[in-house]
Order: sequence, then structure tokens, then C-alpha cells
Amino acid sequence: MKIIKSLFLFSMSLSILSCKINNQKAVSATKARQTEMVTRDTDRLNFEDQYGRRQGNWIFENDYLGFHLPGYGRQQIIKEGNFVNDTMEGKWIFYNPDGEKTIVRYHKDWPE
Repeated sequence: MKIIKSLFLFSMSLSILSCKINNQKAVSATKARQTEMVTRDTDRLNFEDQYGRRQGNWIFENDYLGFHLPGYGRQQIIKEGNFVNDTMEGKWIFYNPDGEKTIVRYHKDWPE
């Protein structure tokens, strides 16, 4: 009887351990998918997340807002840079109508 009881407890321990390992694998796989989704989504150009916040690389052309700035070509790039949670972050490039660049670094929407 003691042997049967010991075998039963041993098999239960293995079952519990197996469940824990499978659960850890599932959690790891889920985290990997989420990380992949975030990386893939923020690598897109002009991407807005599920909350409508701009993320990643953005390029603004003259017709982006539905009107045209004088002196710029119809689809001429006006500015380009990176957003993090809808705030300008890092190096931004601004173009004048002649195509000359001005580079400004931003941190949380503020020029440095």
C-alpha cells in the first residue's frame, strides 16, 4: 500500500511540474509574440497604436493635413522623425521649400 501511495504522489508531482513547465512555455511564447508585434508595429511608417498615439518613424508630406503649404511641392517632405507615445523623440529633420535640412533633437516634445 505504501508503494502505491508513493507512486501516486510521485505521478502527481510530475503532473504538477509538467503543468508549470507548459505554463511557463506558454507565457514565454505569448511575451515573444507581444514583443514581436510591438517591434513590427513600431517599425512601420506613420503608425498609430490602438490608442491613436503616433509611434515610430513618421514622415510628413505637404499634403498630410489636407492643405498645402505655400512654396512646397505637392508631396514634398516637410519633416521626418520619431514618435514615442505621441511625443517627438530623438532626431527630427525639417526641410525648407528649397529642400535644405535643419536637424533638431527632441526629448518628450521639447527641442534640446
